[in-house]
Amino acid sequence: MADQTTSARVLVVGALNADLVLRVDRLPTPGQTVPARERQRGSGGKGLNQAVAAAGAGAAVKVIGCVGGDAAGVSLLATLADHAIDCSAIRVDPTMESGMAAVFVDQDGANSIIIVAGANGQLRRDDVDSLAIGPHDVLVGQGEIPVEVTEQFLVAGRLAGARTVLNLAPFRPPSPRLLEATSILVVNDAELLDLAAWCVGDVEGLDGPGVVHAVTGVLAAGPEALVLTLGSAGAVLVTETGIVAVPGHHVHVTDTTGAGDAFTGVLAAELARGMDLATAVVKANDAASLVVQRAGAAQAMPTRVEIDAVGAHA
Repeated sequence: MADQTTSARVLVVGALNADLVLRVDRLPTPGQTVPARERQRGSGGKGLNQAVAAAGAGAAVKVIGCVGGDAAGVSLLATLADHAIDCSAIRVDPTMESGMAAVFVDQDGANSIIIVAGANGQLRRDDVDSLAIGPHDVLVGQGEIPVEVTEQFLVAGRLAGARTVLNLAPFRPPSPRLLEATSILVVNDAELLDLAAWCVGDVEGLDGPGVVHAVTGVLAAGPEALVLTLGSAGAVLVTETGIVAVPGHHVHVTDTTGAGDAFTGVLAAELARGMDLATAVVKANDAASLVVQRAGAAQAMPTRVEIDAVGAHA
C-alpha cells in the first residue's frame, strides 16, 4: 500500500449498523418481558460511531465498511456524509441487508446490545488492500467485523509507518498477528480480563497483582500501549515508560451506549492532530464524559469546541 498523502487522517474500518434503541425502566432478565418507555431509530455500529466522534473532534476521516442494498444502507451512508466523512471505501452489497443493533437502555443509562452482522460480515481482506495509507495516518479497528479484515488493515498501517488503534470490543480472540500490529490497545475492564485469559491464562481479577499480571501479559503480546477505560473512574494509560491515571468526571449519566466509541474516536483524532498519547487520553476521557450525559450514540458525539470546554473548566 503506497503512501500517497502527507496529511494526517483517521481511517476507520468497522461495523455500520441501523440502531433500534428501546428505553426501559430496567433491563430484562432471561425469560422476562419488560415494556419500553420510548423507541428511537438511528445510525450506529462501532465503526460509524467512532468515525463520527473523530470527525466531530476535527479530524479528516475515511471509513472502510460494507452496507446492504436497503434503505438502512442509504441512511447509514447519509449519516456519514452529513459529517463530511469520506465514504468512498464503503462497499454496497445488494444481496445483503445492512447490519442492525437492538439497544436496550435502562433508567440509569446502562445498556445491553444485540447485533446482527448483516453486510458487516461480508467485509473482505481485499476491501482494505487498495487503500493508500500515509505514515501520519491513524488507523482504527474494533471487534464487530471479521477479525482477518481488521488484522489486514492494521498490518498494512504498521507497514506504512502509521499508528494503529485497536478497540477490542466486543471481545473476540485476536490473532497474534493482530496484536503485534497494534500500536495502542483500548479495552474496558471486562475486555482486559478476557484478553488476559487468552494471552496468559486465567487471572483472578483486576485488583492488585491481578491487574499487573493481566496488563503485563497483554503488552507482551505486541501492543506498544494499553488504555484501560473505567467509565466514571476515568482511564489508565500503560506504556513501557510508566502509568498515567486519568481521573473520571462526576456527571449525570443518561446513556452509556456511545461512551467507549467516543473515547476511541477522539483518541484517534487527537493523535492525528499531533497530540502526545497521554494528552490524547485526557481529551478522549473528556469526550466520553459528554456523551454519557446525552441520549444515543452517533448523534451524541461532541464537537471540538465542546471537548475543549471540558478541559478548560476542569
